[in-house]
Amino acid sequence: MGIPIWGGFAPIRDIVTADGINFSKLIFDIGGFTAILHFLVGFFVPLVIVSVMTKITEGSYKKGLQIWPLALFASLVFTVPYVLIANFVGPELPSLLGALISIPIFIYVISKGFLVPKETWDFPSHDKWSSDWEGVIKVEQKGTSKTQKISVFKAWLPYVLIALILLIGRLQNIRVNSYFEILEYCMEQYIWNKYK
Repeated sequence: MGIPIWGGFAPIRDIVTADGINFSKLIFDIGGFTAILHFLVGFFVPLVIVSVMTKITEGSYKKGLQIWPLALFASLVFTVPYVLIANFVGPELPSLLGALISIPIFIYVISKGFLVPKETWDFPSHDKWSSDWEGVIKVEQKGTSKTQKISVFKAWLPYVLIALILLIGRLQNIRVNSYFEILEYCMEQYIWNKYK
């Protein structure tokens, strides 16, 4: 939500603004550039993760590399919206909105069988695990636990609300930003007075 960028660069805010640099514009540009770096690295992350899992379980990267079309598609579905949001909306929303955009697309594509390998892969059963897969705490194989099912709407609602709140906060022409700044100032004063 932009906290690493806003918080990380906050100590130099006065120095930057004293030099006549627009601090908000600087943060926006840093967020956009960072998203491009994340795109370049993140493009290969799903493929690397799957390949490492198959190397650990089966001793070969080859099984994991068989899923390369789906893994690269998964990375593109997330990283492209991530980069666009970072460069056109701001550094607060790329991760959240990138995920909210990519997850439904990816689920839909998987449900239609697009790029899904014909051969499935899964971890071996617990009795075939290597001893170094567990630490001091051992995984217990119990019967199926009862879980309460909730609707898709209820499951997604918290994430959608957070995204909407952050998006509204970014819309300069609604003037909501000033309310968030007042709230932020009050919180800072409260914390400062409480712990000084």
